[in-house]
Amino acid sequence: MNKVISLNRLVPNVFHLAVESPEIAAAARPGQFVMVIPDKQGERIPINIADWDRNKGTIDLVFMNIGVSTRKL
Repeated sequence: MNKVISLNRLVPNVFHLAVESPEIAAAARPGQFVMVIPDKQGERIPINIADWDRNKGTIDLVFMNIGVSTRKL
């Protein structure tokens, strides 16, 4: 389980999620995505990695709130 650092609204229905994940940040490459599960009963959601910082061990995700699972985030 990874730690959520911040969740911010960029514009209506679009959010930025910063996550502490040293393993993913170390291996991240352009065009990759991560599978996010918002809760124990939630479905897996593929979200692209918008940015990452290997030194801090963080990844940034940007997603649009368009369904039940993304609303849970």
